[in-house]
Amino acid sequence: LLAERPLNPYRAAEIGSDVLTALRVLHAHGWTHRNITARTVLVCDDGRVVLTGLAAGAAEEALCGYSPVPRPEDAEPDEDGFGGPAVETGPTGPYVPPAGLLPASRGP
Repeated sequence: LLAERPLNPYRAAEIGSDVLTALRVLHAHGWTHRNITARTVLVCDDGRVVLTGLAAGAAEEALCGYSPVPRPEDAEPDEDGFGGPAVETGPTGPYVPPAGLLPASRGP
């Protein structure tokens, strides 16, 4: 997608919103992703956004000695109906400027 042309800010926001929605669903079911990069966010020809890489994240967690699925008491829904944090708490991968500009290169 980015190889074709830079994203406009509105499309970048739509993609970000779709990724956050996917994360909320994952967290509501007690899962975390831990591997969000430009390679794990796919945009289909029809515009749908798909978050991939769950198997790799689960395998990494299992190999590192911790469960990919939290204890049931840690995954219970909060008052808003979702379990866990609304977004990943760690870094979400490398910064890919969706509009083709790095933050330092923006004008005044």
